[in-house]
Amino acid sequence: LRDQGSLHSGGSHTRLRDGQASSHPNGAMEFGTELELPKNSDVSKKNWPIQWTNSLLLRSFLAIALLALLIALETNFGSLYGLDVALVAFGVGRLSVLPRKSTKAEVSQEDWLEDVTMQTHVAAALYALTDAGVFDALSDSEGSGMEAAELARRCKIKQVGELQRLLLLLSSCGIVQCDRVRSGVATCHRFKHSQRSQELRVGGSARIFTLVHLSPDQVRPWWRIGEALSTEDSGLSPFRLEHGLGPFEFYRDHEHSKAAANYNLLMRQLGTDTQLGSNGRSYAQIIASLPLWAELADSSPPQSSLAPLVVDLGGGTGHVLAAVLKSNPCWSGVLFDQPHVVQENQLDPVLVGELSDRFSAVGGDFFAEGTLPERPNVFMLKWVLHDWDDMRCCKILQNLRKAATFSGTPCNTRLLIIEELRQEPNTADIDMWVVYGGRERTIIEHTQLLSRAGFLVSRVTPLPKETGLVAIEAELADYMP
Repeated sequence: LRDQGSLHSGGSHTRLRDGQASSHPNGAMEFGTELELPKNSDVSKKNWPIQWTNSLLLRSFLAIALLALLIALETNFGSLYGLDVALVAFGVGRLSVLPRKSTKAEVSQEDWLEDVTMQTHVAAALYALTDAGVFDALSDSEGSGMEAAELARRCKIKQVGELQRLLLLLSSCGIVQCDRVRSGVATCHRFKHSQRSQELRVGGSARIFTLVHLSPDQVRPWWRIGEALSTEDSGLSPFRLEHGLGPFEFYRDHEHSKAAANYNLLMRQLGTDTQLGSNGRSYAQIIASLPLWAELADSSPPQSSLAPLVVDLGGGTGHVLAAVLKSNPCWSGVLFDQPHVVQENQLDPVLVGELSDRFSAVGGDFFAEGTLPERPNVFMLKWVLHDWDDMRCCKILQNLRKAATFSGTPCNTRLLIIEELRQEPNTADIDMWVVYGGRERTIIEHTQLLSRAGFLVSRVTPLPKETGLVAIEAELADYMP
């Protein structure tokens, strides 16, 4: 696998004008970092869930994309972008299952396809046993282990023999440990935790990732790729074909409240709980340390009694905004999201406690004109634009432009966009299309999109390499200081 979004700057940034990027002498962009599947002996407790689960997801999705391509080849393609990302899935997956170093074709056609197919089975088994609480009931690796019958009793599973067979499958992949104890002519299988399966327990870093990304809600849409490739409606994603709703409407439905809770917890975990790098900072802390905040605060008029204001669009739980406000005490902030999201976050003690005098929440729709807070110092969009196609992104950005204009005069409002940069092939890009109908973009594509809406990119700051993200700053193209 390749970490396609990796950028490393050592704290530097890249300036970009008129679509041309140039790195400062002390900065560098690094792409194509190899990610090896971690072994049991050297696996990193912090990093293996993303690396290993992404590998499993990739191979599973390859099998689905391959079947979709076979079906779609019998039809007329209506979605060229869908065809493009399906071909990328095939290309990435093919590379991931063939040997990295080989002087001859050691893997036959049947062998690599069997490997891909097996990974779809492993993905389904991993999700089912995580959801059933098997890993919460399993003994620690130091103990003597547990038989499948005891695990089945604790988890109220009826099919004991099938549970044992699934655990043996996961054991063959290094996810759980299995000790085979002979008793006469019979062999007893006793299962216990590996370092990987410990992270699938409640509170583990891999549990929520597995319950969301390997759930039937997110996997079944991949089996609708063939139909999506053949539709004339480019906005009809495989997820919408499967569920009749987009993901945000789907998770808003009370019928899917459990799935929504897992999804919201994953978003919070990725933003604030995941520790990155040797200094253990979270995404939220990294964003809060960007130079933009101090620069704009210092440039505020001395006579102004108003604190600089940041509006976090689609801010979800509000914890990234809270980190910004904590690190920059002179700023105030507004969380802007769908009304039901805002309502749910009103009870968060972090947001209603120490930050209550500088924090407020507003429910609305950033696709609707006249609903956005007007003329803030910064509009922040983190992991927002990749959820939407170009047409919908332009609508969001045009509404931001109107909110940043007073009596027809452009104001000095900045945009701060946090996204991953796409470098082909990129599995995240494919997933954004399948689930959201969106896409990851290159820096040139971001620049062109912003230009169409009347914004000019002023600075691109690569975030630490392990995040795979960049901070794109933009201002109104016709603003005159």
